[in-house]
Order: sequence, then C-alpha cells, then structure tokens
Amino acid sequence: MSALLAEQHLRSGATFEGGLPATYRSGVASEYAALTEGCGLLDLQDFGSLAVEGPERVSFLHRILSQDVKSLRPGEGAKGALLDLKGHIVTLLRVLAFEKQIALEAPADRLAPLEAALVHYKVGTPVRFRTEPLVFLGLGGPKAALALEGTPAEALPPEGHTSVTLAGETLRISRTTLLPGGGFVLGVSESGVPAVWDALMDRGAQPAGRKALDLARIEYGRAWFGRDITSQNLLHEADLVSEYHSSQKGCYIGQEVIARLEARGGNVNKKLRILRAQAPLEPQAPLLHGSEDAGFATTTGVSPRFGPVALAFVRRPHFEPGSVLTAAGAPAEVVGPLRETP
Repeated sequence: MSALLAEQHLRSGATFEGGLPATYRSGVASEYAALTEGCGLLDLQDFGSLAVEGPERVSFLHRILSQDVKSLRPGEGAKGALLDLKGHIVTLLRVLAFEKQIALEAPADRLAPLEAALVHYKVGTPVRFRTEPLVFLGLGGPKAALALEGTPAEALPPEGHTSVTLAGETLRISRTTLLPGGGFVLGVSESGVPAVWDALMDRGAQPAGRKALDLARIEYGRAWFGRDITSQNLLHEADLVSEYHSSQKGCYIGQEVIARLEARGGNVNKKLRILRAQAPLEPQAPLLHGSEDAGFATTTGVSPRFGPVALAFVRRPHFEPGSVLTAAGAPAEVVGPLRETP
C-alpha cells in the first residue's frame, strides 16, 4: 500500500496491486471517465527525480541524452531518453531546466541505473547527482487544468514547469503529455502529500487507479517504460523518436544507431501499436497472423467505450493500421489512436 496516502486511499475505497491503487470505490468506469472526459487524480509514487548540478551540467547532459538540453531555459522542459551504445533505451525521462540544476524525472526504479550511467560517463566532469526528496502525484484528462485554476500552472506549455503554493505547500508542477489526455505532474514534499491530495479533490479531481489509467493510456497511445517499453527496445520500435529525440543536435550516447535507422526510413522489425480485439487479452499474449508469430501484447484491458484493447509490439509486415491479427483465439485489429490529446 502507498503509505503516505494510506488514509486518503482507504477513505476512497481503494484496492491495491503492487502497492499502488488499482481501483477505488467509484469503479473503473467512473475513473476512466475522469481520465478521458474530466480530471483524474493519480498516485505516481513510482516516479522519482534525479537532480544534476554543477557548472557543466547542461553541456554534460547534452552530450549524453537524446534530447537537446542546451536549448532549454529555466522553466522549460522536454522528454528525452538515456540510451546505451547499441541504441537500447536505458530509461525514458523528462528533462526540467532550473537556474541551478537540471531535474531528470523518470520511473523510480530507473533512477539507480540512470545515475550509475551518468557517473560512468562523467569522467572528471564537474557535475554531481542527488535524488530529490519529492513524492509525485498526477492530474490527467482533458479538464486537468481546472484543478489548478487560478495558479501559474494553468497556462504552462507542454513540459514547462513552475512553483505553485497549494494547501500551504510549495509544489513543483509541470505540464506533460506523458499522461493520457494531457495533464500535470506534481512534485510534493512527503509531509505535504496528504494535504495536497485532499486539496486537489476539493478542486474537483477524482481519484483514479491504475486499471483506469491503463485503459486511458492504451486509447491515447501513451506507452510507459516498464509496462510497455523495456531496456531491450529502441526508440524507433517504441515509435517515440519524434517526441524523445532531437535531430538538430550533435553526438550523444546511442546517436549512431538512431542516425542509421533514420537513414533507412526508420525501418525496424517491430513497432508498438494499439489493438482493438474481439476477446480480452492478457499481458504478453501472443499475436498471430495465420500460424506466423506477429508480436505480443503489453498493457491490456477492456474499455467501457471500445471493448477489449491493448498496446502491443507488432511485427513489420502487420503494423500498419487495418492489419488484422489473431489474439486469444479471436480477431484483433491494428488501429491508430482511439483518442487524440486536446
């Protein structure tokens, strides 16, 4: 159970999977509606942040990460990735620029590999690393900004960030397309998390668990590292090159692989796609085309609006929209995004 918000979650009738709320008393359909039509409040305590400090932090990260760090001004941010020498994704992350540091927000279980890689590559560069003592919450959905009405966060551009005072606490709030339908990531001190959660509920946000979040992620096509993407994947396979990579910068770790793939038209053997199926799928369910292996599912669920849906890695001959595969003994069609981010 998420200890910092135990009282808040239990008050809302939460059930838990992997220590985080899976559903609340309101039910998956209601939580799904909040994330696709309104404002859903999310416990993101499985995210963390690594601060990079020192006089050469910007040039150092610019040499290492896939995104253009030098162009970021304080208050700005971007999505990026740390790759290995073969182009595999060590982690996806968000790069937030401040006056005296760069914050790298990423899944909490990737902070240690991220820091280890940065330490390996720094080779005497005057930079230092510090895990930030922040707990993360999320506001997802097309009306997420309403919960922050009257604050500077309301008008933030994508990946932009600012400080906001809410419930007597100073928060770091950034706008992001990481969440389905768009939304905000809020970094809060441990002591302030319960009060901020209650304040956001008072402002109209509805708690939403991971089952509803997974459904919304599938429909918007928002893949997450760890759930859909692993360290065995390339940015091209995850279909994230345009979002997580800058073609205008010079060399960085893994850049040669990206450049070779771009020169070949981005051709890879599999890509992450959305499926609409005629039978519910389990994660890792195999996909077939006749008797041929055509891929496998990652995140799966049954949408109140679209029925059985999934994110899946689909092999090259079949990953264009309209391709029909077999999954769980029934047809499953490759489709484009079922919802567009406003």
